[in-house]
Amino acid sequence: MFMFNFKSLLLILISLTLAGCGLKEKSISQICEEAPGICNDLHVIGDCRYNRTSLIRARYNHLQESNDKNIKTLLEELDAYKVCLAPTLQIAYKRYKDRKQKRLDNYLASQKVIDQLLKDSVGTQDPNLAYYLWTNFNDLQAKKVFLAAAKQPNLTDPSVLAKLAVYYSADETQKSLDFYYKALRESRSIEELPSNIFLQLVSFFFRTNKYEEAYIWAKVTLDTADDDDELPPINLDLIVDRGFITEDMQSELDTKVDMYIEALEDGVFKEQAPQYFQELPAQ
Repeated sequence: MFMFNFKSLLLILISLTLAGCGLKEKSISQICEEAPGICNDLHVIGDCRYNRTSLIRARYNHLQESNDKNIKTLLEELDAYKVCLAPTLQIAYKRYKDRKQKRLDNYLASQKVIDQLLKDSVGTQDPNLAYYLWTNFNDLQAKKVFLAAAKQPNLTDPSVLAKLAVYYSADETQKSLDFYYKALRESRSIEELPSNIFLQLVSFFFRTNKYEEAYIWAKVTLDTADDDDELPPINLDLIVDRGFITEDMQSELDTKVDMYIEALEDGVFKEQAPQYFQELPAQ
C-alpha cells in the first residue's frame, strides 16, 4: 500500500512539474522566432523598450486567440507604445541618422494595427471592449452596448460593474452605489477588483457627506495597499473631523473594516449597498 501511494504521488509530482514547464512564459526572442510578423514591423530601437516588449506579447496573445479581451489589451498596449514614442519623433541623432525614421516607422506601424483592430471590433457585444472603444475612439454604437450591460441581471464582471458605477455616479447616485457593491460581491478576490475601486468609494461617500462609510473604505484602501506602492492620497483626519467620528466610533468602524477585508480577500463579500439616496422621478 505504501509503495503504491508513493509511486502515485511521484507520478503526480512529475506531471505537475511537466505542466509547470509547459506554462513557462516564452521570451521575446522565442515569440519573434515563432511569429516574425508581429515583430518585424517594430524596429529594435533604444526608445520605449518596455512598451515594445509588452506590445509584442499582446500581439502574440491576440494571434493565439483573437477574443474581445485580447483585442482590448492589444489596443491598450498599442496606445501606450504610441504615447511613449510620440515625444521622441522629432529628435534626430547625428551618429544614428536612421533612428528618427525607425521611430516614425514604429509609430505608423502601431497606428496601422490600431486601425485594423477598430475595423475588426465593429459590432462587438463585449461591454469591456465596448467601453474602451467608446471612451477612447468615441464609438457611440459601442457606448450603447456598454450601457445595455446595465440592464443585464446576470452581469457578474466586476470590471464592467465598476465602470457602470462611475458612469451613473453623477446623475443616479443610488444606482451607482448599487453597482459598486455588486462589483464587490461578484469578485472572487481583491486582486480581481479594479485597482482603484476602494478609492472611488471613498470619494463617493465623502462627496455625499457619508463620512462613516468614507472612513470604512478609506481604511480598507490603506490597509490593502501594496507595500511597494505609494500610499493612496487619503486624508483620514479630514474624514474623521468632517464626520465627528469619535475614538469609540472609530473602534467600532475598524471592526467592520477588518470584516470587509477578510470577506473581500476570500471572495465572500455579501454586503448590500446602503440605501441612502432616492432618485428623482424622470420628467
